Amino acid sequence: MLTEARKSSNLTVLEACEVNDIRVASNQVTVETTQGTIVAKMIIGADGAHSIVKRKLASSKINPRYHSAGLRMYHQHVNSFTAGNFIELYFLRDILPGYLWVFPLPEGHANVGIGMLTSAISAKKVNLTKTFRRLLSTDPLLRNRFGNAVALEAPRGHGLPLGGTNHAMSGNRFLLTGDAASLIDPFSGEGIGNAIRSGRFAAAQVLQSFSKNDFSEQELHRYDMTMNMMLRNEFSVSYTMLRLCKYPWLLNTIVGKANRNAQLHRTLVEALAFPDKKRWLVSPSFYFNVLFRS
Repeated sequence: MLTEARKSSNLTVLEACEVNDIRVASNQVTVETTQGTIVAKMIIGADGAHSIVKRKLASSKINPRYHSAGLRMYHQHVNSFTAGNFIELYFLRDILPGYLWVFPLPEGHANVGIGMLTSAISAKKVNLTKTFRRLLSTDPLLRNRFGNAVALEAPRGHGLPLGGTNHAMSGNRFLLTGDAASLIDPFSGEGIGNAIRSGRFAAAQVLQSFSKNDFSEQELHRYDMTMNMMLRNEFSVSYTMLRLCKYPWLLNTIVGKANRNAQLHRTLVEALAFPDKKRWLVSPSFYFNVLFRS
């Protein structure tokens, strides 16, 4: 994406440049950086979960019910990837509502991590690092695969602001996108798709604002309304799926039947992969059909 961006004649790329402060006045935004001062009509915060734009210009208070803690370690020499190198998600009893992931990478490497709701970590008093290491070395589904694996780094922690609250994604002369706007899917923990979607709608709003020369909070709030309308139902379904994780026997039954039934397997994969089909997973009729008819 950066390579493509460099081709634009009206874009300047600053690298190894740290933002130290952001100030909004009635007629401009001033950004203080390690490479000098930038003055603009508005600013877009596409700078991740720990966004300085959000910290300086919007509320950045963490709500543990809408926040997940994650750990990641890159490994090599992990055994027995699937033939298609599919992403693997493990919904294990000790970390519900949450999951452990194994993302295959080239040359036998893997991105391995664990994520869990911050509120659940606090309520259950979970030490996520110890739990992560223990599961890799003792869980029947994982221990043989990681017996000869080598961790390439110490566990690295990440905070994941989840979507679903009516927080501000804009204000006077600023917009937030992606993780900075708390658009991470609450169930899957995936944020890239929504980051790209929010970038598209932010670009449309910026064009509209420049055409009107209007960068006010009221004008930019149109972006919030568009994003909320687009994602509200999707986030609602994801939170319902999180609540279903409280019933491990149900998950085990569904996955077990899917492994024996090609059509159900395909339906389950599509429901997890496509937002418009995800609502299947919170429909009572879906579970009735799986439990009593498949």
